[in-house]
Amino acid sequence: MSENLQDAIEFALAQGLIKYNSSFQLVHAPFALQPYQIEGNTLNQLAILTPFFNELMLKVANDAEFLREHLFEASEVDSFVKNLLDLLTDDRQVQPYQMMITRSDYLLHATNGAASLPMPKQVEFNMISNSFVYLSRQILLLHKYLYETHRLDAQPIEHDSFNNVVEAMATAIKCYGHADCHLLMIVQQKEQNLFDQRAIEYRLLEKFGIPTVRATLEAIAANGRMKDGHLYIGERLMALAYFRA
Repeated sequence: MSENLQDAIEFALAQGLIKYNSSFQLVHAPFALQPYQIEGNTLNQLAILTPFFNELMLKVANDAEFLREHLFEASEVDSFVKNLLDLLTDDRQVQPYQMMITRSDYLLHATNGAASLPMPKQVEFNMISNSFVYLSRQILLLHKYLYETHRLDAQPIEHDSFNNVVEAMATAIKCYGHADCHLLMIVQQKEQNLFDQRAIEYRLLEKFGIPTVRATLEAIAANGRMKDGHLYIGERLMALAYFRA
């Protein structure tokens, strides 16, 4: 096991499966030597459910009256929720295009003694700070390597959320309809998960020629300005804001 683990760590480092730790030392990101095993029927069920959850959340996010009604009590005791509701002014500008990147997290619930398949239970729905699209791809490469070297019994399931997300961003930016647009990646200071973010930035530039501006909320407040309904950071026009803070 120790030999397999060391080999996996070296493969992870070589493939960019990395992050900063709390002391800002470069380390490999956490991973498991064995991928989680899931029944094909359960996976298909999750794939079928996902578009419906996406549509539901998009409709809720655009229903100001619904949000006010159901979040009012929470806003009375939670200043963060109150600040969000305060942004829902009746004269706010609603853009003709919207983009949503989602990650739906589930736990599988099994009833004691039941012969049926475990029931997926949704525990979290990510719409803003959706992370690990790049690192999850690198973990797939790690598991494929272990499978091809006969250290995994089952072949890992293919997926490519990383390139799908980058292509979706490029499509959204092109829909903005202005030349020389940028992706605005809103980040926090001392970001430990820097490389998962940078991979998006580099692929977006390499494949589509679209540059990225990384900025904290403080930097945006200091250097950002609205001009004719468009957001500029300095002299650079932002077409899409990707919240990672």
